[in-house]
Amino acid sequence: MKLPIYSFSVLAVLAFTACKNNASEEQEAVTEEVVEVVDETPTPLAEMFQEVDPADFNARIANEKIGTVEEVVEMYYPIEPAEGEGPQVSMHSETMEDGSHVVTLINEGVMDDSIAAEKIVMTATEMDLHWTVTSIKKNWKCREGRGHTDWGTEYCQ
Repeated sequence: MKLPIYSFSVLAVLAFTACKNNASEEQEAVTEEVVEVVDETPTPLAEMFQEVDPADFNARIANEKIGTVEEVVEMYYPIEPAEGEGPQVSMHSETMEDGSHVVTLINEGVMDDSIAAEKIVMTATEMDLHWTVTSIKKNWKCREGRGHTDWGTEYCQ
């Protein structure tokens, strides 16, 4: 009679071990899934812009022969030389697949007591040196202690 109890005990231990190993494998699989979620880089929030209607500006440049899209942006946002260091302006342009041009102008030397920097993003198309602006967007950063210091559209104090 001891033999069947012994056999039953061995089978019970083997079954328990198998279940325990199976549970450990499931736990490892769950742990791996959690690690993958934790390691994912979050998607950054979209930058907020204020839309500007380009109709008045298009009317102003309609009869102008302008060579480059950068010149179009400079006509919209003229940079005046200032005393001392002056404005710190950068401009980046990109030609899109549809032939339109997107220019981003950043002025980090704004002569204002509350605004630290301004950004203009303009999209335009050209035909025979005549440009049509299809989109103008802008946003800004406030100076320390005057509001948001990331690009945004909330007014600075």
